[in-house]
Amino acid sequence: MTDDRGIIKVGRWNPLPIHFLTDAPEATVADMLLEVYHMVTLRIQLQSFSKLEDLPCEQWNHATVRNALKELLKEMNQSTLAKECPLSQSMISSIVNSSYYANVSTAKCQEFGRWYKKYKKIKGELFSKQWTNFLQCSYIEQWF
Repeated sequence: MTDDRGIIKVGRWNPLPIHFLTDAPEATVADMLLEVYHMVTLRIQLQSFSKLEDLPCEQWNHATVRNALKELLKEMNQSTLAKECPLSQSMISSIVNSSYYANVSTAKCQEFGRWYKKYKKIKGELFSKQWTNFLQCSYIEQWF
């Protein structure tokens, strides 16, 4: 665990980087948490730092769809999203609000992945055009 980075969060305590708890790379969770290890449920959360739109459609699954939906719902509500994407509002709600696996087929995950990639590309191009127009207007205003 020498090059790995992680945190441990117990209940409502603030998260602590693992290297605050031990310097020993072979330390177990029990070694790190000492007397409280038997009262703690270990939850491992893997995070990927690559963009979802870079992930091939064949690799999209329930977890990637859920992450993408959570991201999109920061920009719009469920009914607006349901009108744009290939998932129904009830399916969006089920995927996002449920901690259990919603019944989403592999084909549906891949279809959503294709839509998401296209959506992000169009959104990126639109943002780029708007930014270019803004810069051009700012440049023109400097002349007057």
